Amino acid sequence: MSTCVGRSPTWADGYRARGLRHRRHRIPEDGADSPGVARMYCGALGKTGNCQVRVSVHAVTGWASAAIDWRLFLPQSWDDTTVTDPEAAAEIRGRRSRSKIPDDVRHREKWRLALDMLDEITGDGGWGLPDRRVVADAGYGDATEFRLGLTERGLSYVVAVTATTTAFLADAVPQTLSYTPGVGPRTHRLLALHPARRHSFARPGADGEDPLAHRTRLP
Repeated sequence: MSTCVGRSPTWADGYRARGLRHRRHRIPEDGADSPGVARMYCGALGKTGNCQVRVSVHAVTGWASAAIDWRLFLPQSWDDTTVTDPEAAAEIRGRRSRSKIPDDVRHREKWRLALDMLDEITGDGGWGLPDRRVVADAGYGDATEFRLGLTERGLSYVVAVTATTTAFLADAVPQTLSYTPGVGPRTHRLLALHPARRHSFARPGADGEDPLAHRTRLP
């Protein structure tokens, strides 16, 4: 795939993809020994069932999308180092052995897999494709670590977040709410967060993008 992408005139001549989109695919599976299979809700089934989760990066334009990198998500239930019960660990090792999973392949969060693929696609020593804006749904956007990882890599992004994700202006300061003695608990509203949690959003402006600095808390 990397050879096809690197040598195709469409990609080599200006790399016309406008962005990189992260997706998750839940694939129904029979049995319990397919690598990474676990019980979870699967849209293809319309119910909870045995599924594999595959994480992908798609190069997108205004009219097409193509998957250019994939990872198989390995749940914690497939990593014997995440459990303390010896019998459970032995059972997991048996499944890993039957599925031929290498010992160095362990549970890794989906957002970490997404960053790994971006490093492979655009990073030094990788495929050498130019940086493009990253687009992802709330499954990635709600992970503060994912957004921080994109910022650290100098990648611009547009990600969805759920309604419960909070954001504060960068110049917010701690504020103590008014309190009447004997009426309810004393409450504080913390508005200023650690500078490491700062990000930049873009909102439409008269001259294009208008940066809006804000801070977010860990989910």
